[in-house]
Amino acid sequence: MSGHVMASGAVQKKKIPSPILGMLLFVFTEIMFFSGLISAYFVIRSRSNFWVPPEGVRLPVLSTAFNTFALFLSGVLLYYAYRLFDMKGKREKALFYMFISFLLGSFFVGFQGFEWVRLFAYGMTLKSNIFSSVFYLLIGSHAAHALSGALAILFVWKGFRRKYQKDVMIALMMFWFMVVGIWPVLYGLLYF
Repeated sequence: MSGHVMASGAVQKKKIPSPILGMLLFVFTEIMFFSGLISAYFVIRSRSNFWVPPEGVRLPVLSTAFNTFALFLSGVLLYYAYRLFDMKGKREKALFYMFISFLLGSFFVGFQGFEWVRLFAYGMTLKSNIFSSVFYLLIGSHAAHALSGALAILFVWKGFRRKYQKDVMIALMMFWFMVVGIWPVLYGLLYF
């Protein structure tokens, strides 16, 4: 039987905490957003006779693989921090891993920006061809989410230095894991 039994014998159902429910709804809408972008990618690609980067431009597959590893590691460390917060005497270690997760997420975004600058220098701009436009739309949308997520990790980390809130941590992980989880799909579609 779910819920708590009250003195009168009535059952009170357990409620989903507000931060978790709010983030669950938000993540659902963001998954729909990315599903729409990916669907548009498939439609545009199927109707395009020429689906390659501009002539002379090679996408940075290997450096992006390294960057992908940094993003994955940030997700692992955020989860590890979550586990440590529940252990007595591990608060400082949890805060440390959470901060490293923020740094890795920030590194991911910064490195993506560096790659974009190089691609622009090689001649791959938004107007180069349809591939370039779709590439920047999808990768840029993800970068905006990754930047928001990294900043959220920092903001929550600052708050947790005073007081840990498990529901907030779970909500944060839901968003960050969505960011981490959607990346391999985009990387696979656009870089290979």
